[in-house]
Amino acid sequence: MLASAFGLSRPEFDDLVKTMMAVVRKVGCPAHVHPLEVVHDAFIKALDKPISKRRSSTDREKFIGWMCELARYAALTNRGSKHRKLLGEELTDANIAAALSTPAHVPDVGMRKALEEALALLDAKDLALLYAHYVEDKTVQEIADEQNRRWSTVDSRLRRVRRLLRAAMQSTIIAFVLFVAKNARAQGARLARHVSRLLPHATHAACAMTVAVVCGIVAHGNSTATPVRQDIPSLVALAPPETATTNAMAPPLPQEVAPVKPIGLDELGEQWSASTMKSTKFALCLQTTVVPFGFLLASAMTAGACAGTDRQTPPPQEPEEEYDPGGYDPYDLACQSETARGNDCLSKEEWCAKRGMRPARRGCK
Repeated sequence: MLASAFGLSRPEFDDLVKTMMAVVRKVGCPAHVHPLEVVHDAFIKALDKPISKRRSSTDREKFIGWMCELARYAALTNRGSKHRKLLGEELTDANIAAALSTPAHVPDVGMRKALEEALALLDAKDLALLYAHYVEDKTVQEIADEQNRRWSTVDSRLRRVRRLLRAAMQSTIIAFVLFVAKNARAQGARLARHVSRLLPHATHAACAMTVAVVCGIVAHGNSTATPVRQDIPSLVALAPPETATTNAMAPPLPQEVAPVKPIGLDELGEQWSASTMKSTKFALCLQTTVVPFGFLLASAMTAGACAGTDRQTPPPQEPEEEYDPGGYDPYDLACQSETARGNDCLSKEEWCAKRGMRPARRGCK
């Protein structure tokens, strides 16, 4: 249905979807979002536009570029605001001029890092041209008079150097954001492994503390319980009776007191109160039910934590090698710069060895 809406055949539509998915993987998307969903959003965005504003599929290259730009926009929409700002902001001449004039005062760390790496790729002549125009505030005509060249030659050289610098800065920013995302995922996986390793010990310690507290309460209740004497006469009964006061104080008459029966050893169990017996039964019930349940809960939580580590989010896939839109190899930029000046281009191994590094898939490492 989508293929017929854009006037494409089935093989052409499949190739377009693969190309757009490569763009989405290049920008990156959250782990819970599949790249095909982002591509579908890009197609919906294209269908929402009026027919007059759509790119015609007859011009193959322009149509693919337009659809890839929509896919890139849809991928950036799913990213955070910070990533969207770094990847989506266009590096204008004013931004480059401000960064060249005060490179140490650039507040954005990603922009500063991109500027330093991009300037390292330029040769001495291109750097002198940039600093003369942006830092020393010289016009193109003044630079042409100093170098004894035509105005059009200096202007074309300045435009070319700006394009190279802008492309290098954009590629460095994209690589920096992807590195930060991969590092964050690695830190999360490492933290999950540590948590799964420490969780059984913490659970067993909590169960042991619970058992100790319950047993301490029971022991304390047993030690503080005292038998209650039921047959001890009250102190009020032992007091002498009040007699009427007379002028002559008569000595009080002795009163017979019943002998106190000693408590036998076989009668000790009858002296405990009912509340003490209830607390003892409740403590025994806790010991027989709560403690086994605590150990069962500890084993279940340990098994759940170990199973959770197996369901970690897979790392994002790298973009396909057949199509890499928007990505720039620093070696290609340096080679284009040497070719434009009429010099021979070094091989990638020689170019990286000159900088004390080894060749990689993109640039040197």
